[in-house]
Amino acid sequence: MLSADRLAQILTERFGVAVSGEAADSSDGKQVTFRPHDIPATQGFSVEVLIGWRSMEAQFLPGTYAAQLLGSMASSSPDQRAAFGAFIRSSMNDGARVTFRVNNQDVEPLRPAAWPSDWRSLALAITKGPTVIDGTSPTALDGLALTWSSRLLGAVLALMPLEPVQEESQGEAEGGAQQVLVTRYERSHINRAACIEIHGVRCKVCDFDFALVYGDIGEGFIEVHHIEPVSGIVPGTIVDPGRDLAPVCPNCHAMLHRRKPPYSIDELRSMLRPNLLFGGNLPSGSVVKT
Repeated sequence: MLSADRLAQILTERFGVAVSGEAADSSDGKQVTFRPHDIPATQGFSVEVLIGWRSMEAQFLPGTYAAQLLGSMASSSPDQRAAFGAFIRSSMNDGARVTFRVNNQDVEPLRPAAWPSDWRSLALAITKGPTVIDGTSPTALDGLALTWSSRLLGAVLALMPLEPVQEESQGEAEGGAQQVLVTRYERSHINRAACIEIHGVRCKVCDFDFALVYGDIGEGFIEVHHIEPVSGIVPGTIVDPGRDLAPVCPNCHAMLHRRKPPYSIDELRSMLRPNLLFGGNLPSGSVVKT
């Protein structure tokens, strides 16, 4: 059986939304369902992942009385839709098929300008198969469930009207203009997760991978850097998680901000001294990019 509680904890940390999980085994395969805590089940939604013998499916299941939720998703902003597209594009690039039906009509998920303005129903699913699945490895099965539930949950949450969250900035001098960041638009869990979905969790500067060095506690840990400083973002600008954000380790994040405006990723990478990194030895599997 899939490790529903552990996977729900990872998703909660990844997206900043409290999620519960429930797993079950059936004749069709291994199933896990995730549901946000803070929305009544009938008015909210769940994400269900089914891993079969040679296929995998993740689908969005709206509650019986989720009309208000669908209405808010229909009214999502351009930057929300850009984040949605990051999760969908990542799924497609991994060989999955995406079903996106609004009001019982097929809609192109990556062309939000063509989406209907009024959503009365929504069918959203990601399917991959046939594919090789190691059903004997609990770790491999949990990894599959996490990957695909994260992609679908991220896509759905990207379109939802989440409350603003105030966060402390990373790598800024105390008292600097960016010490308090303004809203989820600038440093949201959703954009962060979308950035990681696109770029992975290795540092874009030094290629450091926390899981390789720290094991389980380092799994998925990385900071996210704004290519354009937060102070320079003009209201109304659409943040593209793939183009405007980059995963970096805390050390490189701090070094990027040693100058105002910050150094670029390429500039800082060119300053690396590989013979001195980690006492002269890179973690196994880690390569400094030059």
